[in-house]
Amino acid sequence: LHGMSTHDARKAIESFVEKRKKEGDRVLRIVHGKGGHSPRGVSVLRGEIAAWLTHGVAKRHVAAFATAPIEDGGAGALLVLLMRGHS
Repeated sequence: LHGMSTHDARKAIESFVEKRKKEGDRVLRIVHGKGGHSPRGVSVLRGEIAAWLTHGVAKRHVAAFATAPIEDGGAGALLVLLMRGHS
């Protein structure tokens, strides 16, 4: 998602979540970055992704999500638990 516009990142996440759900994955890692190269040094996408996963098209596939542990990207990534079954 590094360097993507908000619009492009949203489309990429929606597509990624849907595809991985269809493939049977249960846990995803979404790397959004820590914002080191963004204006003000704050991750622009981090908050947006949370909104997309709870209110957007992808929400029907998402059971929960949380900041990744340090070894999986820490504050620069989210781990997403997908719903069981087909949707």
